[in-house]
Amino acid sequence: MKHPSIGTMANRLGVPEGVVGKAPIISIFGTEKAAIEKHGAIFEYTPERIRVDSASGLVTISGKYLTITLFTKNCLEVTGEIRSVEVGAE
Repeated sequence: MKHPSIGTMANRLGVPEGVVGKAPIISIFGTEKAAIEKHGAIFEYTPERIRVDSASGLVTISGKYLTITLFTKNCLEVTGEIRSVEVGAE
């Protein structure tokens, strides 16, 4: 039996592909808060830059006064003055 692709499965469920697959889900709330679901290990954590592993590569959040306010197996939340968010950055 052939298994459906992630795209097919997402289409059947009526949700974005990232929800079904391993890609991180990044939510940005204005310029002061961001949340990353499906994250991996923290590679760098400074007040100006936070780098987190994901299935799509490193997720880099840059800004000022950055703080990780929530870190669970499923979600990481960052607050501060967020200037940019990059996925796949080295």
